[in-house]
Amino acid sequence: MRRPAVLLAAALALLAGAREAAAWAPLDLEVVPRWGALPVRYHVHRKSIPGPLSGFAAAAIEAGFTAWSSPACTAWETELLGDTDDGHDADDGKNVFLWISDAWPAALGAADSIIAITMPVWDRDGVIDDADMVFNNVGFCWNDTGEGGCIDVLSIATHEQGHFLGLGHTNVRGATMLGFYPGGTSARTLEDDDIEGVCALYPIGGTAVAGSGAGAGPTDGVGGAAGAAPGAEDGPKGGVGGGEDAGSDAGCACSGGGVAPGSRGALPLAALGVLLWRRRRGSTRS
Repeated sequence: MRRPAVLLAAALALLAGAREAAAWAPLDLEVVPRWGALPVRYHVHRKSIPGPLSGFAAAAIEAGFTAWSSPACTAWETELLGDTDDGHDADDGKNVFLWISDAWPAALGAADSIIAITMPVWDRDGVIDDADMVFNNVGFCWNDTGEGGCIDVLSIATHEQGHFLGLGHTNVRGATMLGFYPGGTSARTLEDDDIEGVCALYPIGGTAVAGSGAGAGPTDGVGGAAGAAPGAEDGPKGGVGGGEDAGSDAGCACSGGGVAPGSRGALPLAALGVLLWRRRRGSTRS
């Protein structure tokens, strides 16, 4: 049975208030989703990369993963398997990173509010076995600076890769996994909270440590929005809504204000991250 969103919101509020210091959070409060074997392999759909980004977008994806694997305390590792023509498919066991530039699928949320979406799939034991990542080039413009009202590819790639490896949003200001994108390039580099998260999920030598859940992010996939980072006033407080289908089919969606590709008069960007996900059918629910 699906947990009512209001009850989950209350539970998250209690967890967030349980201690003064904010902390990283896993994707799920009931289990701690993570990959069972390393390195985790992925493909980049290079033909989907918009022309103006072709010189740096694929490299930005690799650089983001390098940032997550760099801390000396983590065993996290990925391997790029190369190009693919495949799209996103939650049941094919193939991790694909791609861009959508023509028509943004309604199932992934509003085209003018979803910057990017990561769709991890895990089983009843919390083992992730598929996670696709989609970047929205329909409702947003992109570059390698995060200026001019556009989105910095590396910043969003690094944030989404945090979800890819199993992290939810945090309420630690300045962290890559904060639910807001303030513009610019600050999310490219990991902060202590991000490092604690990846090292807890994938520590050198073995047993992972469960997250405290004190961050601001997870929901149980019922289509409700996770709370914005406590005290955050950086931008719109909107999110991805929807019913049962939206909750079970969506992944981590980072949304915010912006301008369509090629538009003039860019607006300041400040994004609210909303965390939803798909769980494997048959997984335990409360």
